[in-house]
Amino acid sequence: MDQQTQQSQQSQPQQQPTIIIQNINTNTNVNAVPTGSRKNKWVTLLLWFFFGVVGGHKFYEGKVGMGILYIFTAGLFGIGLLVDFFAILFKPTHYYC
Repeated sequence: MDQQTQQSQQSQPQQQPTIIIQNINTNTNVNAVPTGSRKNKWVTLLLWFFFGVVGGHKFYEGKVGMGILYIFTAGLFGIGLLVDFFAILFKPTHYYC
């Protein structure tokens, strides 16, 4: 009879555990106001075109250290100018630095 009781208990389906998921997001955005000064993408691109080798666009963005580095290395030997061109193109029209 003991064997018969075990078989009947094994044949009964097991009850699945109840899982309760509570996804509650209480985070608030504390960085709603952008910091820095507002820059225009097209002004930056024009400065890159005319004064890129001497870092004109870097000075406009407020990155004085990079601007000085561009002066002494001719735009990071041209590689920095190429990278900056694509970086400027993919920025929004108005961005903050």
